[in-house]
Amino acid sequence: MEEKYSRVRLDFKSRVISFNEQDRTFTSELTLDSERYEWQEHGGEKYLYDKFDNTLISEKNFKKLISQIPGKPIYAENKEVDDISTYIRVRCNLLEKRLLEQGEIELDTHEKDKSEQLLQQIGNGRHGFVLMCVDIAKSTKLSTQLPLDQYAKMMGEVISEIGEISTKFHGQVLKNTGDGVIIYFSEPSFMLKNDLAIECALAIRQLVYHGINQILLKHDYPALGIRIGVDSGDAYVRMVGSLESKRHKDILGSTVNLATKIQSVGEPGDILIGEVTERNLHSSWRQMFSQIDTPPKEWYKNNEGQSYKVFRLITGNKDGRILF
Repeated sequence: MEEKYSRVRLDFKSRVISFNEQDRTFTSELTLDSERYEWQEHGGEKYLYDKFDNTLISEKNFKKLISQIPGKPIYAENKEVDDISTYIRVRCNLLEKRLLEQGEIELDTHEKDKSEQLLQQIGNGRHGFVLMCVDIAKSTKLSTQLPLDQYAKMMGEVISEIGEISTKFHGQVLKNTGDGVIIYFSEPSFMLKNDLAIECALAIRQLVYHGINQILLKHDYPALGIRIGVDSGDAYVRMVGSLESKRHKDILGSTVNLATKIQSVGEPGDILIGEVTERNLHSSWRQMFSQIDTPPKEWYKNNEGQSYKVFRLITGNKDGRILF
């Protein structure tokens, strides 16, 4: 397995000190998150103790990390939807109308593919990505239970809605797999994209279980279950395919493969993440995940030769899982 891509994340709490209305700039004070860090002394030297990763960072190395911050751009990429429940209600009203329409809906074929445009802007080469695989559970069984046209219409609409909501969290669809979607979150702001990917995963699950399923059941379609897997790291962007068949920009590497593998070990309703994503999340998110057992054989190994860790989003429920 190729080397996984992980950057050092420091969690801060911010306090705005001043704001300049003229040039729209502000000055803020950053302090280390006390829930995650504390200073300790060992052998007469000061160390920053990371409670989440059980690691010590020497004061010298900490100052070295801090010295790299000045001059670095700060990207504000917040989600583009404030009230997810309202968004889901509006989208599901549109979904219901489309399901009831006869025939195929004509799309504007002149509309440019925004995902392809973004990959063109990123350019060929190695970049940091967060990859999310959304799989519709038991889709093969569903395809045998429904008339082909009805199945195709249902899956097409559901996959479209999952792709649509991902853009509200700065994600883009890499490919539609027929029974799911692979979504990518790209640089810049690699660390923030890990947090946004988890917010997106929660929104997708809410969309399916609390929105789409209600519409499907109302019109005699079966309810759906989804599994979501997320992994982060380096991947390579390049053009693939033949001009004689299909040629397009793609994202290649173990991060893409692992996101798919990770979702495959989950149950419907699960949101699972790999160990690199877990390390890159803000501490408030990390507290919401718990490590799970992975298949004993033929599972991926990390850089230390140990089984690559997988974590499930949890609550205080008895079985430790969120179903919705």
